[in-house]
Amino acid sequence: MELNVKAEETSKVIPYIPTVYRFLNRCYVDEFFSSGKLMLSSILKFRSHPDELRRDANEGVGRISTQINGEPVLTDLQVGLESFVLCSSLMHSPQLYQEFKCDSCIVIEEPLRVAYLIAQALNSVDRVLFGPCSYLQNRTIEKVNGSKNQNCRSDADYEALFMDVVPTGAVDVLFRKELRFQHQHEFRFVWDVSSDSFKQETRIIEIPEAASLCSRLDKNS
Repeated sequence: MELNVKAEETSKVIPYIPTVYRFLNRCYVDEFFSSGKLMLSSILKFRSHPDELRRDANEGVGRISTQINGEPVLTDLQVGLESFVLCSSLMHSPQLYQEFKCDSCIVIEEPLRVAYLIAQALNSVDRVLFGPCSYLQNRTIEKVNGSKNQNCRSDADYEALFMDVVPTGAVDVLFRKELRFQHQHEFRFVWDVSSDSFKQETRIIEIPEAASLCSRLDKNS
């Protein structure tokens, strides 16, 4: 089945962005609702998390597999090294309070508007990405580019294919997690910033306007 959508009809295509949950200790949730203070982390920080059960040493690391002139080509990537990240979950459950060793959570009821406010607070944001993570056994991403794979006869052809395949694959790498984390049902926000802005592995911002776009839930409530 082929779906043809005219340019003027794209306004009818509306993405569904669900409510998500940011699990934290109650003192940090209190602070968010009183001052708008929120801490963003990073891919580098995730790799060295002190809790072994939550550490993912392969965050931002992946491999893209494609075909060039009928031959397999593998490209190793490290992405998100100059990005701030906010992790949330699509699920609110007692198990996640235990998993994250906390007793409260921020319910982000309007994720798109909150993501925009954070981008404003960060400054020098090149791109904002958000969406659910995928959980797979390995980090190899298959990219098939149809007829383009058969037409590489010069360095320019190879470069054009590389520039077509790698950027989309890099986004996949950002949202790919090891299968052992699938119970977290992560919904991730990523802010790519300029190298001058990325000076620390964490960043504390204040966005008091976001409090009205969120609510809270405490453990056992």
